[in-house]
Amino acid sequence: MLFVPLGFFLPLLYKKYHHMKTVALTGFLFSLAVEIVQMFGWGSSDINDLMTNTAGACIGFLVYCLLSRILPANLKKQLQSSRVNAVAEVLLFAICTFAIMVTAQTWFVHDVLNVP
Repeated sequence: MLFVPLGFFLPLLYKKYHHMKTVALTGFLFSLAVEIVQMFGWGSSDINDLMTNTAGACIGFLVYCLLSRILPANLKKQLQSSRVNAVAEVLLFAICTFAIMVTAQTWFVHDVLNVP
């Protein structure tokens, strides 16, 4: 369920993500980044998480496809980014997410939860 919003908002906000394969690939890569961080930090890495997170992004895309038929076309045009480089913005988001996971996850687990 965690990756359903990613699959929904990517095509809603960016024209480049109007195909299932681009959303699935992006969901897979984000999930892979999460699993890699979990391998070296606190948490467990599991191939099932990788598959279910990717499936969640695909489900979010299907929800977008269903709701996009209901939404007015002018609203979709207003929401979509046309002046921003979508690849750079998504990559920046991934790097920031990775940095937060590496730093904040360790701080939260060790200092807040007092887990050795």
